[in-house]
Amino acid sequence: GVLCIGSGDGSYELSALLSGAERDSLTVTFYEDETRLQQRYATFAANVLVLRALGASVHFRVDATRLSETLARAGGRPSGYRTVRFNFPQCGCGFPGSAVWFADHVELLGKFFRSAAGLLQEACPEGRVVLALMDRAPYCELPCAQ
Repeated sequence: GVLCIGSGDGSYELSALLSGAERDSLTVTFYEDETRLQQRYATFAANVLVLRALGASVHFRVDATRLSETLARAGGRPSGYRTVRFNFPQCGCGFPGSAVWFADHVELLGKFFRSAAGLLQEACPEGRVVLALMDRAPYCELPCAQ
């Protein structure tokens, strides 16, 4: 299966399902709770409704740095994925490009990679962790973007 972390409003994941790009079982996670996301994103409720109708598993309050623990607490499967995907990770703190922002993002990504590695399916040698970053400063200056 495919695990998507920090899914914003769920639109990327919905597009992937509708286009047929994601043929495996899809687990979609969000860092915040459902109520907060409904307040933040106008299309969130509709996206989640369709994701669920198409068979995606949807979970809230999942922390990218503590995936196994927070996925299990949210009712998700804490291991056995073929792909773990994190699109456009954000810490939500510090001014983009500042020393604090940079340090927080380096820490976030390091913890994410360690956490995600533990979720990959052991019997799946082609398992992968996928990270998408914005192709502009300061994101492209993060160490993993090299």
